[in-house]
Amino acid sequence: MEELSFETCLELLQTEHVAHVAVSTDRGPYVTPVAYVFSGDHLAFRTRTGTRLAAIDRDPRVCIEVSRHNLDTGEWKCVIARGTAHRVSGGPHMQQILAAILRKYGPTVGAFVGRAADDEVVVTVEIVELTGRGAGPFDAGGTPLAR
Repeated sequence: MEELSFETCLELLQTEHVAHVAVSTDRGPYVTPVAYVFSGDHLAFRTRTGTRLAAIDRDPRVCIEVSRHNLDTGEWKCVIARGTAHRVSGGPHMQQILAAILRKYGPTVGAFVGRAADDEVVVTVEIVELTGRGAGPFDAGGTPLAR
């Protein structure tokens, strides 16, 4: 296993399509996948009223995981980002984020990703800590990883 460079961590955040967001609930950790966009030191995603949003309102500290795995070789890379989540309520900033989500996902999943539902909220996460690790196709003992 190796530590990823800061630049490699940023590249993963910019190019991958699924992030897993971990929040704290009364029942313990709660992790869900989200479609997201990343820019600078912020990651943004859409959500609706439910467990994830209630947890963020209660405790805005979140942990985000983004990974890439090569099924042919077993090679993988993983980024962990910790940060503080904030609701974005309407206005131009929300529209900019929705437009960015549409640009990223629209070609593959359709234009519906750019429309906001009535109970939909955009959340931005200010990243305060970023780390990454990865492993090649085999560990030191010659055993394939992640297979």
